[in-house]
Amino acid sequence: MIKARKLGDPDYILKIKENIVKKNNSNNVLGTYEILAKRASDIILFIKPNGDILAVNDVALYKYGYSRKELLAMNVFGLRIDEQSVVAGDLKTSEEKGILYETVHRKKDGSLINVQVNSQGTTIAGKRVIISVIRDITERKNMEEQLHYGVRHDYLTGLPNQYYLIEYICQMREKSSIKTSAILLANIDNFKIVNDTYGYSAGNSILIQIVKCFQSYLRENDFFVRLDKDEFAIILSDIDKGEATLLANKLITVLKQENFILGENFFKVSVSIGVGFIETIQDIDNAFSYADAAMRAAKEQGKNRVVVIQKMEDRMKVIENNRILTQVIDAIKKNKFKLFLQPICKIGNDILHYEALIRMIDDQEKILMPAAFIPVAERYGLMSQIDQWVIGTAIKMLESRKDLNIFVNISGESLGDDSMLQCIESHIHNSIINPCRIGFEITETTAIKNITKAEQWIHRLKALGCRFALDDFGVGFSSFSHLQKLPVDYLKIDGSFIRDLDSDNTKRALVQAMNVVAHTLGKKTIAEFVENASIWKILNELSIDYGQGYYLGMPKPIFKVNLLR
Repeated sequence: MIKARKLGDPDYILKIKENIVKKNNSNNVLGTYEILAKRASDIILFIKPNGDILAVNDVALYKYGYSRKELLAMNVFGLRIDEQSVVAGDLKTSEEKGILYETVHRKKDGSLINVQVNSQGTTIAGKRVIISVIRDITERKNMEEQLHYGVRHDYLTGLPNQYYLIEYICQMREKSSIKTSAILLANIDNFKIVNDTYGYSAGNSILIQIVKCFQSYLRENDFFVRLDKDEFAIILSDIDKGEATLLANKLITVLKQENFILGENFFKVSVSIGVGFIETIQDIDNAFSYADAAMRAAKEQGKNRVVVIQKMEDRMKVIENNRILTQVIDAIKKNKFKLFLQPICKIGNDILHYEALIRMIDDQEKILMPAAFIPVAERYGLMSQIDQWVIGTAIKMLESRKDLNIFVNISGESLGDDSMLQCIESHIHNSIINPCRIGFEITETTAIKNITKAEQWIHRLKALGCRFALDDFGVGFSSFSHLQKLPVDYLKIDGSFIRDLDSDNTKRALVQAMNVVAHTLGKKTIAEFVENASIWKILNELSIDYGQGYYLGMPKPIFKVNLLR
């Protein structure tokens, strides 16, 4: 029984009481009541303080399925499914001050109805009587249950969703102790290809088949959740680590062996699974992080495999990752980033422009290098927000220092975001700077993965007057075939080719070849990682156009940057 608020004198019951008092000249409660009962749409019972039923209306006969004679021979204890002590307590409260509550009544045929009961005691012909107005709320309850189910379950698969998972985890935390459990995070490999090639309807069909396949191997008490389009979580309660790992590998195997049907076509699908373990209540949150890190590792190691994080050093890496993630989110909220500028120099050390290099201030007020936080930001989809900050800050620098030209880096996440391109265009339109003073760098790997988007960005921003550089050039062997499609102004030769240039003739030959190709296509070259005079001299001999590195200039805050030479 779910109790609601207590009422003093509900209007409906007051009217019944007043009419009965006016009309009552005998001890025949039913005779007085029948006149009023004909107009009632709810069940109305007149009850003795001990629960015996004195009188009922016709609605009660219809709703409960009993005859009048049967109901008058009953006690309300026979209608309620609650404990007798609960019913007795409600009768006492009803007589003393009135009560409104929801409960469940049993009909003659054994079926149950949800009801809202509004009861209050009164005196009729010198006797205490409880008047109960009872409304059938079964339809409302069913609708509430449907809504509650819809909020907590995935519409496509019927599996619990993230909201239900949160409830489930809260229930786990409330326990005084917990048996060893496992969390499996499963991500369908290359599922985007199915959606892109055959459409979302086909993808949904495959997903439903995958879910049914998994369910046939899970235990009844395993909690199976759909987290995202192609990602699932499975909580295995009361299971040892070996059994959990065996089950995860079993899911990999059965999925690989299954033929998934789509029309007349058969598909093979694989999955990457990460496993984390819960041994104490305190492990719950970290276990999800371990499983997530393990699943990502499974992807990075080639997909279609299970990775388990058990070693303490692996767990510590996950904890450190979460610590950095928290700091990145805090830095985005509180603007705790700094831009350093590193010069790109010509022969003779004249500065062409500066590259904007981001730094983050951690919770100890120390400056973190990009390698410490950018991978985490990329993993959790935060790079677009960071890129927006960098671009906005760079434009402010250009507005305050008319002697500067700055290039900023664009991440792969931002390159795939049309709204980001529009944001940059808006920044440039609304600023007072000449667009030729700002340039953008995209890595070769990112450009090749998103060749269409890369072309779109380059064409639209160059149309405004901006310049472009292809960063880390030479890493991908397919680079040359894409160069003509990407009308960039500069090729930045990756530092891995430059670092040992003064001691490695093979790298020298490769750099020379890249430079010739770039010049043939009308593009200027920039050598990264120029660390000493010897390398700089060789680059000059190879006719490389520009250089960047600690030998030519360290990254500095804007207030330490001199005028362009």
